[in-house]
Amino acid sequence: MVKSLPGENRYEAAKACRKGAYIVSDNTAAGEKPDLTLVANGSDVLLEHEAAEVLRGEGKKVRVVSMISPALFLSQPKDFRDKILVPWTPVFALSSGLPVLFDRVVGGFGKACGLERFGASAPAGVLEKEFGYVPEAVVKAAKEYLAEFAQNVADFKAKN
Repeated sequence: MVKSLPGENRYEAAKACRKGAYIVSDNTAAGEKPDLTLVANGSDVLLEHEAAEVLRGEGKKVRVVSMISPALFLSQPKDFRDKILVPWTPVFALSSGLPVLFDRVVGGFGKACGLERFGASAPAGVLEKEFGYVPEAVVKAAKEYLAEFAQNVADFKAKN
């Protein structure tokens, strides 16, 4: 069975990709900030959405962003970028291709991670589990990142 993202009209939502990124799912109430924003592109978006559902079940406000083009996103007006990635909130990007592409997007306290090499050969399910491309592994990495983020903010505040 092929899994897909939630929503009745993915085409309408995806038209926002013309600006480089769009919000796929978000359980953050209007006027509030997300506890975590997960950023990905391609097939990694569904993986991050599945991880977000687990985190939401634990009470976290989680936004999932599909970022088709970091460069195009960064060329947009600041008010648009700030609506997608709320300043001074945790941003965790995952890429099964080139995580370095997200470095400028996640910000100083954000984190971009993923595979930086190619060439492994095995059934997809084996590779996904081995390299941490399953929801449970993303949830674990996101929680570790949230702890790092909290410590980095505390350290910053203590020194400034």
